[in-house]
Parts: sequence; structure tokens; C-alpha cells
Amino acid sequence: MANPVSRLKKRLSTVREDSVHFSITSFVWKKYLVPGQIHSCKYYWVLLPTSLILAAILLIVAVVVVAFGIFFGNIPTFIGNGADDEDDQTRDTFYGHRRRPNGQPWPRFIPAPYQVVAPVVFVISAYVLITDYTKFTIYGVIGLVVLAALGGVILLISKNWNQPLLKSPREIAVRSIDSGLNKVCPMLIIVPKASDPEPDLIEQSESTA
Repeated sequence: MANPVSRLKKRLSTVREDSVHFSITSFVWKKYLVPGQIHSCKYYWVLLPTSLILAAILLIVAVVVVAFGIFFGNIPTFIGNGADDEDDQTRDTFYGHRRRPNGQPWPRFIPAPYQVVAPVVFVISAYVLITDYTKFTIYGVIGLVVLAALGGVILLISKNWNQPLLKSPREIAVRSIDSGLNKVCPMLIIVPKASDPEPDLIEQSESTA
């Protein structure tokens, strides 16, 4: 009789393809979820947690993008690019606030939120910073220049991420971690989604009923 630990390992090593956590993980790490090639430790300890974090980040980014889009005069369609069933045309993720979704312009001028808020905020902020916080304003400009330079360095590193100097140590670390974890973890068993019954079978079952 299997001990509780073995039963728990067997239960955790089996996941359903239609489960919520597998769907989120598959959305982020689909190419790594190959049956017979991934261990349960890697799934639960690495892929699933990072997927939840990345999914939350993507959701926050989507909300921020929509908010910025609306602020700068764009209305989201919440459909994205794709074929339209009626005229087989692609739909944009955003359309201008001065136009209807079908592309026709509104008959009157409608200012975007930024066109109302930005000039007021800029004038007030510039006046306050220059008159009351001159020293901090200078420091802030210097800080922005430093951040821009740091961003350029990070971009340079990211562009050369696969260079041998960085790639070899990364691969060695990944292999070491995988070999240590996979020794105590069974292979992950992915149970496929239940397929819908074929129309012919449905008609036959209804006819025999």
C-alpha cells in the first residue's frame, strides 16, 4: 500500500488541461509544458508561481494601457485585431475618440482628456517647481538623465542576453537546479481536455432514445 507521501506526489503530478492554474501556466509557458518532458517540481515551484505573477503584471499593464489610451484620446474596442464577421476587416484595439467605431467622424469637436488636463498641469507644475523647488528641479533633471543612461545599459545587456559570456553560466545554473529538483519529483502527467461528442454520435444517440 502506497504511503501518504507517495499518494500526494502522484496526485500533485497529475494536472488537468482544462484547470484554471494549467490554463494560466500554459498561457505564459506553453512551449515548456510538453508531456513526458517536464517534472512536477518545475511546474509547481517555478512555472506556476511565475505564471501567476506574470499574469497579474499583464493584467495591471493592460489596465494601465487602457487608462492611458483613454486619457490620450483613444477608446478601446476590447476586441483587438481580428477578422470581422461582417466585412472581413481587421479591427483596431483602439479607435480615436473623435471617430465612431465604424470610422465615421463625430460632427463636432470633442477634446481628449489630456488636451484639457495637460496644459493646466504643466503650467501649474512648472511655476511651482521653478519658483519654490528650484534646487530639487535641477536634481530631478539630472536624475532623469542618469535613469535614461541606466536604461540604455539595461537595453544593451538585454540585447546581448544570449551571448556566450552570459549564456553559458545561465545554462549551467539552470541544469544544476533542474537536476537537483527533478531527482525527487515525478514526471508531470497532463490530462487532456474531454473532447466534445461528434455530431453524428449525438444524432445516433437521439434516434435510438
